[in-house]
Amino acid sequence: VIHGYSTACLMKPMNNTIMADRTTFTEERYGWAWFHAGVAAGLAISKHAEIGTSWIVFNKPAEPNNRHAGLLLALGLNGHLKGVAKWFAFSSLTPKHTMTSIGLLLGMSASHLGTMSPLVTRLLSIHVTRMLPPNSAELNLPPLAQTAGLMGIGLLYYNTQHRRMSEMLLSEIENTES
Repeated sequence: VIHGYSTACLMKPMNNTIMADRTTFTEERYGWAWFHAGVAAGLAISKHAEIGTSWIVFNKPAEPNNRHAGLLLALGLNGHLKGVAKWFAFSSLTPKHTMTSIGLLLGMSASHLGTMSPLVTRLLSIHVTRMLPPNSAELNLPPLAQTAGLMGIGLLYYNTQHRRMSEMLLSEIENTES
C-alpha cells in the first residue's frame, strides 16, 4: 500500500496550520508528490526481499500512475530491477507515461550501477538523441524522459571510464539545438 502525504503547512512562529483542500486537485497536479510517496513506499521494502518481474507485474496498476512510477525507482535503488524481464522493461516504456519512464529508466540504471549492461544501454539509447543513428527521426519524447535517459547512462557507466559514453554525454549536454 502506497500511503498519501499531508498537505498541512505549519506556519511559524504563531504555529498556525494551513491545510490545502486535496479534493480540488487531481493526481496530475500533485504528480511529483505522489511519485515521491511511491519512492518512500518502495524504499520501505527490504533489500533482501525476493522481488521479480512477476511480483512487479502483479502489483502493476491498470493505468500507469505516478505512485507506481516512484515505486519502480525505489525498487531499482534497492537492486530489485536487476533481473527484470526484457519484455516488461520495453512494454512499460510503450504507454508513454513520462513518470513511469523516469522511474523505470533511473531504477534499472541504479540496479545496474557501473555494469555497462547492454540491455539497459539499449533501453536508455532510445531516450538520448546522440545515441541514435545519424539522420534518424527526431525524438518525440518529453524532456524529462530524455533527461532521465542521460542520467541513467551516467549511472550505468559510473566509474567505468568508458570513453565513448563520456564523449557522448558531454556532446549531449553541450547540445543547444533542442
